[in-house]
Amino acid sequence: MSTGWKRALRFHWGGTSMGLLWGTLILIVNPSFFLWLSPIVASFVLSLPLSVWTSRATAGEAFKKKGLFLTPEETRPSRELDLLEKAASRDLHLPESGFQSAVLEPWVNAFHRSLLRKKGRMLKREENLLARALEVGPEGLSRVEVMKILKNPSLLFAIHRGVWEASGDDIGERWMFLGTVRAWPYI
Repeated sequence: MSTGWKRALRFHWGGTSMGLLWGTLILIVNPSFFLWLSPIVASFVLSLPLSVWTSRATAGEAFKKKGLFLTPEETRPSRELDLLEKAASRDLHLPESGFQSAVLEPWVNAFHRSLLRKKGRMLKREENLLARALEVGPEGLSRVEVMKILKNPSLLFAIHRGVWEASGDDIGERWMFLGTVRAWPYI
């Protein structure tokens, strides 16, 4: 959104007026001193039109075409931004279930666990749920069990680790590990 003349006048009238008044007064009293102060006076006087002009997208696009005022990320994109762009352009073949994504995908798992406040160790009944989840896979769990897993970061991580460590076993097949998840598919 560009700044209009009315808005710029509302915010810069004081500085512009002061610059004009001060510059005029200094010019009358001591013209040689005015030359020395002219860069400062000019900044006050030009604040209004510069505010309007530099807020326009066309000015920024013209500078960008000429390679002026660019950030280092615009001239040399970081490796992370390149990887992100490559990842966004590919089909990641994510599992259809959000629950499966939270268990299988490392970044989804880490993000989901970071949003949970509960910390601590797993209880005995949670260890039983861990063994059951690894044994029956996502299809064999009830909705209540899935919610218990999703609310417990320790349990979710234990299942995540168990599935990844057992990728070639029956556990991996039950969790549809092979063919659906590729860690860092864009590297």
